[in-house]
Amino acid sequence: MEQKIKRESLADLIKCDTDNETLVWKYPVEDFRMGAQLIVHESQEAVFYKDGRALDVFGAGRYTLETQQLPILGQFTKSPSDAERTIHSEIYYINMTTQMGIKWGTDSKIRLLEPISGLPIEIGACGEFNIHVNNSRRLLLKVVGTTAGFTQGNLFGVNGEKGYFRSFVITQVKSTLAQIIKEENINILEIDAELVRLSDILKTRINNMIEEYGLTMPDFFINRIITPDDDPNYRRMKEQYAQQYLLVKQEEIRCREAKAAAERKVLEAQTEARLKVIEAQGSAKVWKIQNEAMGNVAGAPDSFCDNRDTKRSEEKL
Repeated sequence: MEQKIKRESLADLIKCDTDNETLVWKYPVEDFRMGAQLIVHESQEAVFYKDGRALDVFGAGRYTLETQQLPILGQFTKSPSDAERTIHSEIYYINMTTQMGIKWGTDSKIRLLEPISGLPIEIGACGEFNIHVNNSRRLLLKVVGTTAGFTQGNLFGVNGEKGYFRSFVITQVKSTLAQIIKEENINILEIDAELVRLSDILKTRINNMIEEYGLTMPDFFINRIITPDDDPNYRRMKEQYAQQYLLVKQEEIRCREAKAAAERKVLEAQTEARLKVIEAQGSAKVWKIQNEAMGNVAGAPDSFCDNRDTKRSEEKL
């Protein structure tokens, strides 16, 4: 009976067809027959795990499991000599697709002194990120251990679950936001303009920490900064900002009016100067025309007399 159970438990075809939210799945059978077929889908990796060690790693493809296909595992396993040629080992499938749209949000308020007004306020933040396994062996050793399965919820606390990395991500968000807002004097009322830059900074810092666990975060987004609209300090800060904004706008209007007046005076002076030039040019032209006309009139009798004298001379001759 025991022999029959053992024979029936041997795996001849090994594959994994789980949902996309499953990051790690352990194949339920731990005794597989040499010569069995291992199928790894395009979005997966299969890792052989024995005695607490992650050994051979298989990428996408179909494999016939023989000793030569398991070089690392073979170092820790005696050559099978029984009639069934079986090896005892665990097989873990790792989902290598990018997990999209994982939501996050601060679990408590971020306390800080608003740098522009100096008033103490509390803010929150929420958004999404994408996560990707870039080292399946490291993930198994550092995080999964001997767990039979591992999902998004286990990793980041989706749907109310606690999650191994949820506290880590939230702590990084709260600490980084408070630090950058203080160091760069970011106005909370204008912080939406900084969301892309703040998201990139947080992505870099989080990736530096999760890399050792075989994970990477290709995208991290702060979608919203939650402001305390009912907080008296926040309302006072908005009033101060509104007053400052009005003063700035009034000064801008005054400067524009002064500049326009100065430009108008310059234009008037330039116009007056041009009119004087035109007037002077016109007077000179009139004077020239008059002189030319007077010259013609004065020269006419001399010509007439010359003609008469010529005629008389001719008559005498």
